[in-house]
Amino acid sequence: MLRLYSIKMITMKRVYIPLVFAAMLIVSSATAQYRQNDELHASHGSFDNERRSPNRSAGTDLDESKITIEWSAPSARGRVLFGRLIPPGRVWRTGANEASVIHFDDAVLIEGEELPAGNYALFTIGSPEEFTFIFNSVSQQWGSFSYDADKDALRVTVETLTGEHQEEMLFSFRNSTADETDVYLNWGTISTSFNVRLAPGD
Repeated sequence: MLRLYSIKMITMKRVYIPLVFAAMLIVSSATAQYRQNDELHASHGSFDNERRSPNRSAGTDLDESKITIEWSAPSARGRVLFGRLIPPGRVWRTGANEASVIHFDDAVLIEGEELPAGNYALFTIGSPEEFTFIFNSVSQQWGSFSYDADKDALRVTVETLTGEHQEEMLFSFRNSTADETDVYLNWGTISTSFNVRLAPGD
């Protein structure tokens, strides 16, 4: 009986491992829905290549309207964040590799300011006191090297707070209701967020 059980366990493991790997591939391919290399920066390699700062995505629904964020997630690894990895007083790609991208199915209010539906590069200017979130209409960019402030659709500034340590940079949705959510950015002990609400219909 023990030998039969062992054989079954080995067989289950052989089936389980490929299933897990397949699931990982599905997750990886899903992250490329809105955020990919553009033609100008294709020399940096395929979006889906394995990276030290892995591709991540998070999404939520407000009513039937989807919000999705896609980014490359660097790890803190004990490094100084403000003033080093987050450049002082300058626009940051908010992650690694390509600029982070946020997608809205419908028009929304960001901290009370209206933003049309679409895809936006999500840049930030961060300090220990405040974060400015920048929604730039050129969604496909490598880093912030070709960032153009004239293409900004919206900027909002919020307070920087301190939270529990988050090793890998993370976007998440919290305090969600049927038509409202808070988008949190956590990395190291940095914690900051902006509010999103569905814009009123016509």
